[in-house]
Amino acid sequence: MALLFAVAALCGGITLPPIVWASLAVRLLAGAVPFIAFGMAIAYLASPSAAPAVANLTFIGLAFASGMFVRLDQMPAFLRSIAPLLPTYHYAQLAWGAIGAANEAALASLAWLIGYTVAFFGLAAWAYRREARRKFA
Repeated sequence: MALLFAVAALCGGITLPPIVWASLAVRLLAGAVPFIAFGMAIAYLASPSAAPAVANLTFIGLAFASGMFVRLDQMPAFLRSIAPLLPTYHYAQLAWGAIGAANEAALASLAWLIGYTVAFFGLAAWAYRREARRKFA
Protein backbone atom coordinates (compact mmCIF):
# COMPACT_ATOMS: atom_id res chain seq x y z
CA MET A 1 0.00 0.00 0.00
CA ALA A 2 2.91 2.31 0.70
CA LEU A 3 4.11 1.78 -2.88
CA LEU A 4 0.63 2.51 -4.23
CA PHE A 5 0.45 5.70 -2.17
CA ALA A 6 3.92 6.72 -3.39
CA VAL A 7 2.87 6.26 -7.01
CA ALA A 8 -0.31 8.27 -6.36
CA ALA A 9 1.71 11.08 -4.84
CA LEU A 10 4.60 11.11 -7.31
CA CYS A 11 2.90 10.22 -10.59
CA GLY A 12 -0.64 11.34 -9.92
CA GLY A 13 0.18 14.51 -8.05
CA ILE A 14 -2.06 13.52 -5.12
CA THR A 15 -1.29 15.61 -2.06
CA LEU A 16 -2.96 14.72 1.22
CA PRO A 17 -2.01 15.44 4.82
CA PRO A 18 -0.25 12.51 6.52
CA ILE A 19 -3.26 11.87 8.78
CA VAL A 20 -5.47 11.42 5.70
CA TRP A 21 -2.99 8.98 4.14
CA ALA A 22 -2.98 7.05 7.43
CA SER A 23 -6.77 7.08 7.66
CA LEU A 24 -7.04 5.88 4.07
CA ALA A 25 -4.59 3.05 4.72
CA VAL A 26 -6.46 1.90 7.83
CA ARG A 27 -9.80 2.06 6.04
CA LEU A 28 -8.54 0.13 3.02
CA LEU A 29 -6.94 -2.56 5.16
CA ALA A 30 -9.96 -2.94 7.46
CA GLY A 31 -12.36 -2.95 4.54
CA ALA A 32 -10.45 -5.77 2.84
CA VAL A 33 -11.39 -8.32 5.51
CA PRO A 34 -14.78 -9.27 3.98
CA PHE A 35 -13.07 -9.90 0.65
CA ILE A 36 -10.57 -12.21 2.33
CA ALA A 37 -13.51 -14.21 3.64
CA PHE A 38 -15.16 -14.06 0.21
CA GLY A 39 -11.98 -15.41 -1.38
CA MET A 40 -11.88 -18.25 1.13
CA ALA A 41 -15.47 -19.14 0.32
CA ILE A 42 -14.73 -19.17 -3.41
CA ALA A 43 -11.64 -21.30 -2.82
CA TYR A 44 -13.70 -23.97 -1.08
CA LEU A 45 -16.67 -23.77 -3.45
CA ALA A 46 -14.84 -23.76 -6.80
CA SER A 47 -12.25 -26.15 -8.15
CA PRO A 48 -8.60 -25.14 -7.78
CA SER A 49 -8.32 -24.34 -11.47
CA ALA A 50 -11.59 -22.35 -11.58
CA ALA A 51 -11.28 -20.42 -8.31
CA PRO A 52 -8.98 -17.63 -9.62
CA ALA A 53 -11.23 -16.97 -12.61
CA VAL A 54 -14.39 -17.06 -10.49
CA ALA A 55 -12.87 -14.70 -7.93
CA ASN A 56 -11.61 -12.22 -10.54
CA LEU A 57 -14.81 -12.18 -12.58
CA THR A 58 -16.95 -11.85 -9.48
CA PHE A 59 -14.89 -9.02 -8.03
CA ILE A 60 -14.75 -7.14 -11.33
CA GLY A 61 -18.52 -7.45 -11.66
CA LEU A 62 -19.06 -6.28 -8.08
CA ALA A 63 -16.63 -3.38 -8.50
CA PHE A 64 -18.29 -2.24 -11.72
CA ALA A 65 -21.82 -2.57 -10.31
CA SER A 66 -20.90 -0.63 -7.17
CA GLY A 67 -19.56 2.40 -8.98
CA MET A 68 -15.83 1.89 -8.55
CA PHE A 69 -15.09 2.21 -12.27
CA VAL A 70 -17.92 4.48 -13.40
CA ARG A 71 -19.75 6.97 -11.20
CA LEU A 72 -23.15 5.71 -10.06
CA ASP A 73 -24.97 8.73 -11.46
CA GLN A 74 -23.77 7.63 -14.92
CA MET A 75 -24.97 4.05 -14.46
CA PRO A 76 -28.33 2.57 -15.43
CA ALA A 77 -31.07 2.89 -12.82
CA PHE A 78 -30.98 -0.86 -12.17
CA LEU A 79 -27.32 -0.76 -11.12
CA ARG A 80 -27.85 2.40 -9.06
CA SER A 81 -30.58 0.59 -7.14
CA ILE A 82 -28.52 -2.52 -6.33
CA ALA A 83 -25.16 -0.82 -5.69
CA PRO A 84 -25.89 -0.02 -2.00
CA LEU A 85 -26.45 -3.73 -1.40
CA LEU A 86 -22.98 -4.73 -2.59
CA PRO A 87 -19.92 -5.10 -0.35
CA THR A 88 -17.73 -3.26 -2.84
CA TYR A 89 -19.99 -0.21 -2.60
CA HIS A 90 -19.50 0.02 1.15
CA TYR A 91 -15.77 -0.64 0.80
CA ALA A 92 -15.53 2.24 -1.65
CA GLN A 93 -17.63 4.48 0.61
CA LEU A 94 -15.34 3.69 3.53
CA ALA A 95 -12.29 4.66 1.48
CA TRP A 96 -13.93 7.76 -0.02
CA GLY A 97 -14.80 8.83 3.51
CA ALA A 98 -11.11 9.29 4.30
CA ILE A 99 -11.04 12.23 1.92
CA GLY A 100 -14.55 13.46 2.69
CA ALA A 101 -16.21 12.25 -0.52
CA ALA A 102 -18.42 9.44 0.81
CA ASN A 103 -22.19 9.23 0.44
CA GLU A 104 -22.64 7.38 3.74
CA ALA A 105 -21.18 7.56 7.23
CA ALA A 106 -18.10 5.50 8.03
CA LEU A 107 -19.97 3.63 10.78
CA ALA A 108 -22.67 2.62 8.31
CA SER A 109 -20.03 1.36 5.87
CA LEU A 110 -18.30 -0.54 8.67
CA ALA A 111 -21.57 -2.08 9.83
CA TRP A 112 -22.32 -3.33 6.32
CA LEU A 113 -18.78 -4.67 5.92
CA ILE A 114 -18.92 -6.44 9.29
CA GLY A 115 -22.17 -8.06 8.22
CA TYR A 116 -20.61 -9.21 4.96
CA THR A 117 -17.56 -10.48 6.86
CA VAL A 118 -19.72 -12.64 9.11
CA ALA A 119 -21.76 -13.91 6.17
CA PHE A 120 -18.72 -14.69 4.00
CA PHE A 121 -16.78 -16.37 6.82
CA GLY A 122 -19.93 -18.38 7.58
CA LEU A 123 -20.16 -19.41 3.93
CA ALA A 124 -16.45 -20.27 3.89
CA ALA A 125 -16.80 -22.39 7.06
CA TRP A 126 -19.81 -24.21 5.60
CA ALA A 127 -17.95 -24.85 2.32
CA TYR A 128 -14.87 -26.04 4.22
CA ARG A 129 -16.91 -28.53 6.26
CA ARG A 130 -18.66 -29.73 3.10
CA GLU A 131 -15.33 -30.29 1.35
CA ALA A 132 -13.80 -31.96 4.42
CA ARG A 133 -16.74 -34.39 4.64
CA ARG A 134 -16.42 -35.18 0.96
CA LYS A 135 -12.64 -35.78 1.11
CA PHE A 136 -12.27 -37.44 4.48
CA ALA A 137 -15.57 -39.17 5.15
